[in-house]
Amino acid sequence: MNGGCVPTRAIDGYYLAILAHYRRIHPTAYNYEARAELARITGVVFSIHAIKSAQTDDMNLSYTRNSTAASQAFTPANQHRLHCFQTMPPPLGVVGVPTAHLWDIDEIGRNLSHFNRAYGHSIVGGRTVEKGNYTRSSSTTVMLAVRGDGEKFVMLFEGGVGYEECERFFEQLVTQLAAIPNLPPQVFMMDNLHAHHSPMIYNTVHNAGHTLVFRPPYMPWLAPIEYVFSQVTQLVAKQSFSVSSSQDVNGALRKAVREVSGIPATFVKLGY
Repeated sequence: MNGGCVPTRAIDGYYLAILAHYRRIHPTAYNYEARAELARITGVVFSIHAIKSAQTDDMNLSYTRNSTAASQAFTPANQHRLHCFQTMPPPLGVVGVPTAHLWDIDEIGRNLSHFNRAYGHSIVGGRTVEKGNYTRSSSTTVMLAVRGDGEKFVMLFEGGVGYEECERFFEQLVTQLAAIPNLPPQVFMMDNLHAHHSPMIYNTVHNAGHTLVFRPPYMPWLAPIEYVFSQVTQLVAKQSFSVSSSQDVNGALRKAVREVSGIPATFVKLGY
């Protein structure tokens, strides 16, 4: 290999294969780190422009925000649970479950302070100062179930949710479903919150002929509900100037949940 810097040379062939392999192993490395590693292996020092062009034009890579996953997600036990979740039918996984029968369930909390806008425009070096809500009162918790066909079921609770609130949520959800003629058995996905493992919830769900499935721990990207809550947060932010009391918070949350859209597409995108 020829040493020295070759600023105008395009990266191709053997060099491109080395760069692609490096990027697969180190997707968050800086371009100068990729250049240094390529030089270490091949003896050729390419320009940063050549590195960028190869990644963009030849490797079809884009520069995106990194998502950091908890290290616990990669333990052998949790990777095994992920394998079961993706390859087995209920109750260990969701294989074979039509999205029209699959629900995802979780909670999100909001209080008055969340309705203050965090950013504004000001002169350089200045700050925006605006009257806003401040409260030490408890938040409102939205407990929401979304189904792969777009169906939603929501309950609001003052403060957080524990065993009692989760049990009440499932009692009402199952009761509402029982009123639908010829409804096939449903599958309810949840994370591993202690309150979700209540024996009363197991009894309520199983006695109605439905099934519970728990997602692998520390893997929120598997949950369609997380993307729904992201949409709820954005829709709530649009109502910030109309919220000045706890009653307004509840109304804004219910309105946001009603306006959520694209749930079936979210399930499909995530592989369900």
